[in-house]
Amino acid sequence: MKFKNSKTFIENLEKYKQTKYSVIIEIYATRYGITEHVTRTGEWLDKSYIIEGSIELKNVKLVQSGLDSLEFLLQELDNKEISEINNDNDFIGVGDIEDDGGGNVDIDVLEFSDQDGNFIELNDDEQNELDEIGEWELYDLADDSESILQIKNNGIERIVVKITDSTDIKSEEKIFILISNEKYKDFDENGKYIISL
Repeated sequence: MKFKNSKTFIENLEKYKQTKYSVIIEIYATRYGITEHVTRTGEWLDKSYIIEGSIELKNVKLVQSGLDSLEFLLQELDNKEISEINNDNDFIGVGDIEDDGGGNVDIDVLEFSDQDGNFIELNDDEQNELDEIGEWELYDLADDSESILQIKNNGIERIVVKITDSTDIKSEEKIFILISNEKYKDFDENGKYIISL
C-alpha cells in the first residue's frame, strides 16, 4: 500500500507495533538530499589537526530494523509530512547507510593545535608544505572521529516499511510506502519504480 500523507501511513502501521512482527525500514533520499558532515583528527609535522568536510551523498539508501526503529519512525512522522523530515532527532545515522552513491568532499575547516590543545597558525615553511601536498592529503591521513547526517528540505523521497508475522511462516510480507507528492505517481504499490515508455 502506498501513501502520500503521513497521517494515514501512521494509522495503518500502528497495529504492527507488537513483538510478533518483524520490521525492515528502507529510507530513500532524493538525489543529494542528504549531506554527511565529517570531522576527522590527525597529526602532521608534530601538530594535531582537526579537519571538517561535507559530502553531498548522491543516492542514499538507509536501512533500519526492529520495533524500536518503527516506533521512532512513527514518532518522527507525527504531525509532519515526508518533505519536512530533518535529522534534528538523530532519526538516521551513518550506521544505517546501506548505499550512498558516493560524492565529493568539500573541506570546510582545517585547524592546527599544539601539544596543549591551543589553536596555532602554521609558519611560512609549514604553510608552503601544506600548499604543496594539499588539504586532501591531510583529510586522507586523518581518522574519522565524528560523522553526522543532515537531511535537506524535501530530502527524503520515500520510506518503505516491510512487515512480516514472525509467528506465522506462511504469512506474506506487508509493504507500506510513504512517498513524496512529487514522486507518488512514479512508484507502484510495492515501491517499485514505474518505467514509462
